[in-house]
Amino acid sequence: MRARIFSSVCATAVFLSLVALGVAAGGDLPALLSRTNQSGTAQLLVFTVIGLVFAVTGTFIVWRTNNLVGWVLVGTGLSLGMMWIGVAVFVRYLDGARLGPLESLVVGWLGWSWVPALFLLAVFLPFLFPTGHPPSAGWRWVALVGGTGIVVGFVGVGVEVVTMPLESVLGDESWVWWVVMPTLLVGIAGALASVVVRYRRASVVERQQLKLVALALIVVAGVVLLSFTPLGRFALGDNRGAQTVFPLIFVLIPLSIVVAISKYRLYEIDRIISRTVTYTLVIGILAFVYIGATLALSALAPAQNSLAVAVATLAAAALFNPLRRRVRAVVDRRFNRVAIDEVQVLQALRVRMSDLTGSDTIGEVVLEVVNETLQPSISAIWTRR
Repeated sequence: MRARIFSSVCATAVFLSLVALGVAAGGDLPALLSRTNQSGTAQLLVFTVIGLVFAVTGTFIVWRTNNLVGWVLVGTGLSLGMMWIGVAVFVRYLDGARLGPLESLVVGWLGWSWVPALFLLAVFLPFLFPTGHPPSAGWRWVALVGGTGIVVGFVGVGVEVVTMPLESVLGDESWVWWVVMPTLLVGIAGALASVVVRYRRASVVERQQLKLVALALIVVAGVVLLSFTPLGRFALGDNRGAQTVFPLIFVLIPLSIVVAISKYRLYEIDRIISRTVTYTLVIGILAFVYIGATLALSALAPAQNSLAVAVATLAAAALFNPLRRRVRAVVDRRFNRVAIDEVQVLQALRVRMSDLTGSDTIGEVVLEVVNETLQPSISAIWTRR
């Protein structure tokens, strides 16, 4: 009960922080933020919304299962949701206000809170998901490394706030990064290695859970990497609205974790992965065909650029369905084996049944197929004498 109450209080605190930031955004806060290198109040609102999603989903998991993964999400949400308070106090400092020791610590710790959030997401989340426990007792050193990085950074920022000018905290002369970053890298490496070990030892349900969250992480990483390509820079460009909303892609992580732990439609993840990979490959191949055909036809007939674009479009449209069917068949053999294996199992069963006689022998064959495909804990066949 105490865990549920505390997690709910954390989520409520992030919500109230979002409301307070929304109210402050209508006052002098945007003008004050313009004095710093921050992108503005809108981006702070987006990160606070992301923190609220993490806190709410973590609270839901704590209420449903009391899983430690829920506490990781709650801690991440609390770190992101309160970060703007440190930014606002720091802007007051730049505007000439004198800060007391407590306010200085607020600036240092809350302004640094994105680093603990990074530790929680990159180290503790893969290390504990989905059971809330490490794969074995021998892997507890990963949690020790991650916790050491957070504690040392927390204490180091407090020391720098007291001994250095506020604008120099975590700057070029800071020693905190030389301790925090190596522990972060070691912790990430250990967490990823533990995921590999966990997947090899996992049950069918745990593997489906890991696949679902891995898919969300791959989508997030793919979108982030795409933003650094010429296509991503063209899409974002000078569009401040797109740049502000772009971080919302990270809410896929807590949402996928909630679906995985609640096991809602979990066994459809293989089909989802298959379709995602299929359409990604199809779109990539068609884009290559379209660009290649357009450039080739434009080089052959420079005066007929519109005709080249039309021919390339028709070629890509004509290739879509055949290419989709071919790529889907290839991808299903790797990611969606259920759709293929069930047909093969039924065909093999029909052949074996046609060659057998006697009810006892047929029952043994059916029971063997059921055990191989469904893998029940107990199976039996009742026959009437």
